[in-house]
Amino acid sequence: MSPVARGIRILSLGLLLALAGGMVDSVSAFTKLEGEYDFQVDLRKQDRRWEWNFDSNSDDTWNLVQFRLFSQPVPDVEAFIKFDADWNRGNNNHRRPLLQYREAHLRFRKDLGGKGVDAYLFSRQDRFWVENHLIQVVQGWGASDNGNAQGARVDLWGKGPTKLTLIAGDFSSQSNPSTGAEPGHPVPTDDAYIGRLRREFFGGALRTGVTWNRKNTRRPGAERITTQVWAGDLRYRWKDTDFSLEYAEGQQRTEGVPYHSGPMNLSRFRFHRPSDGLPDDAVVKAEIRAIRLGNYKTGYLNLAPTVWYLGPRYSNQLGDGNSDETGYYINTWYLLPARAVTLTNNYLSYTKRVNQSRHVTEFYSEAYVEFVNGFTGKFFYRKHTTRDWIQDQQTTIETVTHNDDFFAEMQVENRLAWLRVQFRIRDMNTLFEKELASIETSVNINPTLKMYNRFTFGNDPTRSRKGLFSELQYRPRHNLEVFLAYGPFWIGGGSNPVFEGNLEGSGNNRDLLRLTVRGTF
Repeated sequence: MSPVARGIRILSLGLLLALAGGMVDSVSAFTKLEGEYDFQVDLRKQDRRWEWNFDSNSDDTWNLVQFRLFSQPVPDVEAFIKFDADWNRGNNNHRRPLLQYREAHLRFRKDLGGKGVDAYLFSRQDRFWVENHLIQVVQGWGASDNGNAQGARVDLWGKGPTKLTLIAGDFSSQSNPSTGAEPGHPVPTDDAYIGRLRREFFGGALRTGVTWNRKNTRRPGAERITTQVWAGDLRYRWKDTDFSLEYAEGQQRTEGVPYHSGPMNLSRFRFHRPSDGLPDDAVVKAEIRAIRLGNYKTGYLNLAPTVWYLGPRYSNQLGDGNSDETGYYINTWYLLPARAVTLTNNYLSYTKRVNQSRHVTEFYSEAYVEFVNGFTGKFFYRKHTTRDWIQDQQTTIETVTHNDDFFAEMQVENRLAWLRVQFRIRDMNTLFEKELASIETSVNINPTLKMYNRFTFGNDPTRSRKGLFSELQYRPRHNLEVFLAYGPFWIGGGSNPVFEGNLEGSGNNRDLLRLTVRGTF
């Protein structure tokens, strides 16, 4: 039996024992079953064979029934398992919804006077995260391969401000016997390991940390690829200012192919002669947040500069693997005295020299104003310039691309209604210039009934587009919602409609009616 199969069997057995134990009559033990449902149907005039055809399993509808079972059989121990039937062409494309296993965990947590442990055995959960600051050494959901991993996580802490995190996981959902080198022998699945040690000194004024990760990858017909990252971070707080410095080395090796910098080991991470310069597989970032100038009479100016170096051979499969970049960013904001006005001015500049020849600069200027009677306004101008140098035989060709934006927003809210108006000019003074606008309203008809409307407009160089979305929202109880909507909900959706991809692209109005019933139990 493979380690993965053994792990699944052990986790399943533990869950059954824990869930059964929670049903024992005990003062501290309990077991609860909860869940949710989401039913959607729509009628539309376009995009289907018959006009106003009914469909409940399309790319725009999402039907869900979910069950979550949670148990605490004894203090400090818990078990959790989730099943659902998610009916959608992209996820569960069957004639009828099928109930499928989604995720589970066993947890033990104990705290004894400042010392403690928090341990998980998990399956298909996002437990791949650690404390990140400037360098994103580990990035949660992406590191867990979109939630497909199973493994173990342990967090330990002592009386002092010291914390240790260890994570090990395997992406067993990648297994496929038909892709193995021999029939019936699957390709080995990816596995990942993460460690994080953090320590604070002088009452938290000085914070230090070390992070390590490793991922092994193998694909059909390919050699084993191993990526390993060592990172260290240092932060010192002086009064209201933080000084941060972080360093990392990320190396990738292919089985049987020697690495250009030699073997991966901790000594390379710790010691470098100044004359050697920074390694090609290193990342360095530094930040001061923030330098504060002024007083309550003249107003306060805050500066937060950041600089970084990303080596051209830096590699990281479990976090931010961006490479070949050197740049700086200056973030400033000024608070006007006796006025609810904040002025922000930022400047960004970075260069890529090895894998491509590129220089990017961006200037951003914003004003945020709070008016009387609940009105707020936001305005900004962004000038983004990209310069590329392309080698054509003996000639170097320079191309310059401008992507300048202007944005304005006004909104107001009271107990009765909410109104927001946005306007944006994208790619100003170019052949691709677009004017994008959005008007949103929300009216509280009564305590259980609300009306939401969104009108969006796009003026392209060759045509004008529009989107109308109107939704009647009924909430008779705290655990029940009913929505009746008209129009394409995807155009202008999100926190900032004029930056939404469909409105920015070519999205246009559709005759669409959709009914949604959503609840929890």
